[in-house]
This record gives sequence, C-alpha cells and structure tokens, in this order.
Amino acid sequence: MEVFPTAAMVVLFDLKRPLSYKKRRGRSWELCREGLAEYLLRLRALRHPRLAVPSALTISNEIGVAFKRIEDQTDAALCAYLAGLAWLYGDVRMDQVGTLQDGYIVLPKAVSVVM
Repeated sequence: MEVFPTAAMVVLFDLKRPLSYKKRRGRSWELCREGLAEYLLRLRALRHPRLAVPSALTISNEIGVAFKRIEDQTDAALCAYLAGLAWLYGDVRMDQVGTLQDGYIVLPKAVSVVM
C-alpha cells in the first residue's frame, strides 16, 4: 500500500491545504518548523485509534539533515497510522485511488463520511 502523507493529512486533519512543513525554496526554516510542530500536535491528538507518537519526536531549532530526519519520522508515524486504519477498518475508513494492477494509493475517508 502506498500513502502520500501530504494528501492524507488534508483529509485526516480536515485541512483546506497541507501544512507547510517541508523545506522548499521560499519557505523559511521558521515556517517549516511551525508546520512540523503543528503536524506533530495533530498526530498526537488522534484518538480513534490513538497514535502513540514518541515523546522524543520534537522540533526545536533543527535545520538541514536534523530537520529532515524529524520530518521523515513524522511522515512515517502518519503512514503507520494509516496502515493501522486500513488494517482495523478497511474500506470503512480508507479509500483506494487507482487499481491493484496499475498501482494505487490509500487515503483516509473524511470524518464526516465515516461517522
């Protein structure tokens, strides 16, 4: 199963657009750190099921490789959560975009659709 964290976060966290946590041209380190901190906060707030994000996974003044490591670990936590949703609830909580033959990604269903 393949997941695109940016697309998944928009649905899972009911956002209008993705959080700006990836370092790109034109984005300051401060903006990216704020986005990553918000991402971690939202992951820790998940309840059904609850995701136990390690307390050591925090953001302070990291840049470069250190920042990328935290970014990757945070994306991995989201991907693990989505795998758990797929395992526990299947298509009740997850949508599949594409086909098994041609390739697909999975996305969480909007909360309003699930409840």
